Amino acid sequence: MAEVTLEMDSQIAADNILEAISPDNKPLPDGLALSFSKENHIIRINVQSRRGIDSFQSTIEDIMSAIDLALRVTHSVAGGSKRLE
Repeated sequence: MAEVTLEMDSQIAADNILEAISPDNKPLPDGLALSFSKENHIIRINVQSRRGIDSFQSTIEDIMSAIDLALRVTHSVAGGSKRLE
């Protein structure tokens, strides 16, 4: 099991990110479980996998890619000048 904790700039940003990644969690293959929670501006993502390390790594990478894309879109729409790493 892995837990990823993300601290966003605001509760609105956390809501947007959670909304962007939530549709990706269903339907899940057998042996894979995801859960998401949010408290204020902090998102917690739990990943459990019995499918092997490659599947586990791919799942984490997919989630992080979706988060990266959502952050970039939000940043672009907001017209901000902060650089995203």
